Amino acid sequence: MEALLRRWRLPVLRGRRPRHGAPGRAKRLLLSQLFQPFNLQAGGEVGCDGRAGELSCRSQKLMLQAGLIHPASPGCYHYLPPTVRAMEKLIRVMDEEMQAVGGQKVNMPSLSSAELWHASGRWNKMGTELFRLEDRHGKEYCLGPTHEEAVTELVAAHSNLSYKQLPLRLYQITRKFRDEPKPRFGLLRSREFYMKDMYTFDTSEEAALQTYKLVCDAYCSLFDRLGLPFVKVQAATGNIGGTMSHEFQLPADVGEDRLVLCPDGHFAANVETLNGEQTSCPTCGEKLIQTRGIEVGHTFYLGTKYSSISNAVFCSPENKPQLAEMGCYGLGVTRILAASIEVLSTEDNIRWPSLITPYQLCFIPPKRGSKEEEEGAALLDRLYNDLAEVLPHLAGDSVLDDRTQLTIGKRLKDANKLGYPYVIVAGKRVCEDPSVFEVWNQNAELARMYKNEGNEYFREKDYGKAVIAYSEGLKKGFSSQLTCWKLAIEHDPARQQCVLLRALCHMELKNFSEAIVWCEEGLRIDPKEKRLVEMRAKADKLKERNIKLVHEPSNEEEEISDGLAEISLDGFHSDNATGAKVHLDADGNLNWPVLFLYPEHEQTDFITAFHEQSRFIDHLMVMFAELPPWDLERKYLPSSLELYFEDEERAEMYELSPEHTLLQVLQHQRYFVKAGTPTVLAFVKGSPFSKKYFSGKKVHRL
Repeated sequence: MEALLRRWRLPVLRGRRPRHGAPGRAKRLLLSQLFQPFNLQAGGEVGCDGRAGELSCRSQKLMLQAGLIHPASPGCYHYLPPTVRAMEKLIRVMDEEMQAVGGQKVNMPSLSSAELWHASGRWNKMGTELFRLEDRHGKEYCLGPTHEEAVTELVAAHSNLSYKQLPLRLYQITRKFRDEPKPRFGLLRSREFYMKDMYTFDTSEEAALQTYKLVCDAYCSLFDRLGLPFVKVQAATGNIGGTMSHEFQLPADVGEDRLVLCPDGHFAANVETLNGEQTSCPTCGEKLIQTRGIEVGHTFYLGTKYSSISNAVFCSPENKPQLAEMGCYGLGVTRILAASIEVLSTEDNIRWPSLITPYQLCFIPPKRGSKEEEEGAALLDRLYNDLAEVLPHLAGDSVLDDRTQLTIGKRLKDANKLGYPYVIVAGKRVCEDPSVFEVWNQNAELARMYKNEGNEYFREKDYGKAVIAYSEGLKKGFSSQLTCWKLAIEHDPARQQCVLLRALCHMELKNFSEAIVWCEEGLRIDPKEKRLVEMRAKADKLKERNIKLVHEPSNEEEEISDGLAEISLDGFHSDNATGAKVHLDADGNLNWPVLFLYPEHEQTDFITAFHEQSRFIDHLMVMFAELPPWDLERKYLPSSLELYFEDEERAEMYELSPEHTLLQVLQHQRYFVKAGTPTVLAFVKGSPFSKKYFSGKKVHRL
């Protein structure tokens, strides 16, 4: 972890002048001044109608208690400042994904003419779900729940559209309206909501299906970036129509959709699409798992259903008018906010996806009247100013809990309930030399929640789900302490237990290689853990391992490996990775220094100890949790990267999967480690630079 954080480590606190001549201190957001009327006390619940009452779901209760929303009328809510911040962050992520697939942002009227809806047949088909109204002249309109009719009419109005201008991918993020008979579950089922809707126009069915896949992949990327456990399922086309449809669902007990899933991932569907009582996977025959889900995205291949009605045509290469092939793609913006809280939070504490949390940091100064009050407040003030200079975007993403009449413990409890990812406390050790600021990583509690969930699955012998739960817990389960801006990972007994249980699950699933990996992880924490030692020996007997072990080099070998040979790839040189060597750990596993090269920007990343059983994707997720400063176009996302190594002898390239472990790559017959340092090249998928770089090169895939 320390090696992965090297690039992002902050400097030790020092006195600095404010940049750009800014006078004095950075502007602070004080919790006492934030319009967030929360009521976090036990029994302080308010009902969905604003009166005391029993609430329908976790996210609704938490959002009302935390002052994130306030009921206006049935199915309509005021979004208060923290929610607006989270929504704006989510919209930025959506914009990035939509524009990455060629989306152009538009904004269409909420009022839609009844004539368009009559022409498509949906005025009557939608029934009472449409909000209908008349103007003073008796002309009928509806408040748009979707905009297929409107966007098709817009494109049809431009009759000189050429095939050269297609594909056309238009999207908007606006308010939508649906006259729900019984609005419920807060923002999960409301009458007024925000939605991202994209409409695409292509020259042929084949091209439209390529667009369909592209946008579905962008949705997968979006949910991966948010860290949400989604599933893509085949779905009915419903009132929108078309010939193919998929939903993106977050599994949750409160979900209104019933889903069936193949445990091996071969098949997933909304039950409304099934013919009869289908109980087994059509691909592998495994028994289907039933669950419930919250729909957060929906995609449709429409064909010419709408373009034929509005005569949305383009000029073909033969200069003949041809109907455009369409698709439409929705994402529920406000529903994703609520669904995220629903699936990530505990009963009492909000947890957000880190990308969209309203505020990343909460600062807690000493209690009024304490012996640390004056000096501690000054040191925290200095820390805040240094943060504002070093990472100005984080300074603007911070809240200072200035309710110093309350104890630190009370404010820390409130911060936990409100879901700040990190809380920095000026406590009893703040006046030491050097100063020690306590940092609370709220993911630790989320890790415990996943572990408990995994325990339940383990007791039920549902080992596949247990592995997933334990994996999520391990991702979240790092605790940290900040001392003069230095990060340290502390030993956590709960993590050891989670590792042990995951190893047991893999043994039950006969995934012996994975069981060995997690035994080794646990033995690094406690080399004398008897159960892990025995399990490791058993797994070794059940599966023959193929690992090359490298012992300490001789003096001559050490002198050779101390220097890192210059790497030259099409004129791109790097000599950043120095001083690290491959070493054998106590469990007989190799840990390698690995160099990542980014030829497009002539940049590098260097990992000093890459465990041979680690996957590349796991490191990429940490390395690019924050985009690097040189990635001005925000293209370097884990899901957007392709990895390669070069066979210099044959002048050929090999593409590897991010899911590969380092060992799998090193064992490839054409991989040669030079100067003791494996090297990997990273490119953005389909980028102009990538295409130019590989032009004329022979590329193999592992």
